[in-house]
Amino acid sequence: MATIKEVAAAAGVSISTVSRAFNNYSDINGKTKERILEAARSLDYSPNISARNLSSKKRLNLGLIISGFLNENANVDILFGHMKGAFRYASENSLDLALYITSNEEQKRLSYHSFCIEHSLAGAIISGLTTDDNYYQELSRGVPFPSVMMDIELPSGDAGIVTSDNRSAMKDMITFLLSEGHERIAIIAGKKSATVTEVRLDGVRDAYAEKGIPLSESDIYYADFSRQEAYEITKRLAGENRKYSAYACFSDEMAFGVIRALQEEGIKIPHECSVTGFDDVQLSGNITPALTTVRQDFEKTGYEAASLLHRILEGRDDGKRVILKCPIIHRDSTKALK
Repeated sequence: MATIKEVAAAAGVSISTVSRAFNNYSDINGKTKERILEAARSLDYSPNISARNLSSKKRLNLGLIISGFLNENANVDILFGHMKGAFRYASENSLDLALYITSNEEQKRLSYHSFCIEHSLAGAIISGLTTDDNYYQELSRGVPFPSVMMDIELPSGDAGIVTSDNRSAMKDMITFLLSEGHERIAIIAGKKSATVTEVRLDGVRDAYAEKGIPLSESDIYYADFSRQEAYEITKRLAGENRKYSAYACFSDEMAFGVIRALQEEGIKIPHECSVTGFDDVQLSGNITPALTTVRQDFEKTGYEAASLLHRILEGRDDGKRVILKCPIIHRDSTKALK
């Protein structure tokens, strides 16, 4: 690990200038600061910001980084729940928590390492990452700061994680449909680059394997967590006369698209076709028919993520994984086959 003295020498400045740059003093020239950050990156230098925060009497400076907030298919119910839970924990525990919105384009301009240094973060909670994101690629190579991921895991295993038990929940939903006599099920999966999609697919495969029923890969359709994509897929399947007795969707948003398409085709739900979702967003219980779905507690996810990061920073964490159970909420969009 490089020292601050080596960073100063590489950037051609004094040690005090490096220190002032890392602490965001306003008298540091922008170009000088960027030169210092570049030197720190090249030397793999990380100032011990978390230790400095903990040893001082200042409140901990934490960051909540939301990726993909402006994406067309962003689920604002999930992201808002994450925000609300994290801020509630911070408020209850006298922590400073700042919200940062990022995109993959912005991540290409400023690395996660540099971002945390620039904002003097003791640690960060990250929501909305996919495997396409630069931050995911960077964090997969190693995590330079105390970090907690929500609903995505890293190959390195360095970061904390708080996530719903997606695999078991999806297995339970498919097991329920199979037990109700639905053997021709259309699987409306999410975004291919989202790790949660693959985890839920594992749950689907678990359910079929346990029942001893073969799962055809041709019955899996990727709709990018988009209501419109799910609608168009369902319309196409109806046009091709592909008969399914149930549609199992990896999000409520996609289920809404499926329901609209089926209703336009004159297919009665649930009498002729059952539909299930995943999330239990507010609209799910208020549409006709009310949607059978998996309930995720997004606010609890955010709360537990902030709590886990706090424990990691204080050195009292006894495990970096928090897995939250997700019950099935049975409503009117499903029916057993005779």
